[in-house]
Order: sequence, then C-alpha cells, then structure tokens
Amino acid sequence: MSLIKKLHAFFWMFIAYTAIILALASAASYAIYKYMNRELELRQQVTELTGQVMKLKEENEKLALANQLLKVDIRRARIDVVSQTAAENPREVETTFTFQEYEPGGKEVGPPKEFTMKGNIVFLKSLVIKFNDEFVETNDEKRGRSLVSFQGFYGEYQEPAGAFPVDAKDALPAVYRTESDRVTDSEKKLWSRFWEISNDAQLQESFGIRSAHGEAPYQLLLPGKSYVVEVRASGGLSFRPAGEK
Repeated sequence: MSLIKKLHAFFWMFIAYTAIILALASAASYAIYKYMNRELELRQQVTELTGQVMKLKEENEKLALANQLLKVDIRRARIDVVSQTAAENPREVETTFTFQEYEPGGKEVGPPKEFTMKGNIVFLKSLVIKFNDEFVETNDEKRGRSLVSFQGFYGEYQEPAGAFPVDAKDALPAVYRTESDRVTDSEKKLWSRFWEISNDAQLQESFGIRSAHGEAPYQLLLPGKSYVVEVRASGGLSFRPAGEK
C-alpha cells in the first residue's frame, strides 16, 4: 500500500476515534450534569421539607403550650356557706359565707373574708383583662394570662354599687405579684385607667390587650355547700361545687 493510502486510512481512523471519544465525553458530561443537577434538586427539596417540618413542629409546640395554659388556674378561691336562714319571702333569706383565695401552690392568700347578704344567689362583680393570643402562646411573663380583679360580692337583692369589696380598687390584685415583684407603671395604668382602656381600641393595642370588660357570674348558694371560684389563663370566671372537676 502506498504511503498516501496509508496516511488517508489513518486520517479517517483518527477522525472516527475522535468522534467516538467526543461522543462518549459528551454523554459522560451530560450524565454528570444530570446527576449534579438532580443532587441539587434533592438538597433543595430536603431543605424545604426540613423547613416545613420545623414550622409544623413550632406550630404544634405553640398549640400544645396554648392548650396547656388554657388549663392553668390563675386564680382560685373557695366559698363556704356558713349559714342560711329559711323564710317564705326570698328577700328575707340571709346567707352568710366565707371567701378564701389560694395561691397556685395551695397557700392561703390572706385571712378568709366573711359576708352576709340578702337572698341565696351571689354575684361576683369583676373586671377582666384579656391579652392578645401571642402572649398566651409564648407564656409571656406579664401578659401570658388573663387578669381579673374581684371588685366584690353582692346578693340578688343588693345593688351592685354596694358590693362587698374583695380586691383593692384601681390596683393590681395582690395574687398576681410576690413580695419581690415591683408593680410597673404599665400594670398600674391597666387598673387605674381600666374603663378608659376598655373604651379605646388604640390604647388596647398599645397594651397588647384584646378585650377589657366587666363580668358578674353568679351562683345559687345552698346551706352547708362549698364552691370553687376559678379564673384560667384563657380568661373567664367559673363557679363549681367543691370536689368536682
């Protein structure tokens, strides 16, 4: 075979091998690109899923905390009926009862108070401050619970203005603070400006309050019975016979 033919054959063989090598290299590069791109997509998906899981976990923890706080007794007191006279005319019935408040741990808050009213139905005149949900959910130290001031008891045949006082007027109830706690100016304003706040949406927003209003739940008192008065973190007052949950 002449030298020219040999060179011609070598040239076309070189071209063929080069084409094959380039094709293999191109295929390998595409495969690597797809692999790396897929790996990047998987990492992004894992990151997104992790974020979603963390968000759901955080929301579940908040819900669990909120549900737990809804069951926490913030104020608890006991009413014991000491005596009750019998009379055909309900207005002539007299009911004497004691009121004793307790700290969360069960320790008595001050001495018991005794009241005598006309009739057998007692009303508990109260002021209630409920804070925005986020403070309850995060268990905020000062605003993670509703605040209630017991303004006083009055009977069904008695004027509310003449209610027997329980908590000090225009002041933070003693049960909400310890001896070492300092009552802040904001806490003082909550009670000294209660009705102003109750009627001003902007003031409520500045204090993180969602509602401020009065409540007066009432209960029929029977001779020899005892009752529990409760206020929970979610707000609202309740009466129930002692020993029942």
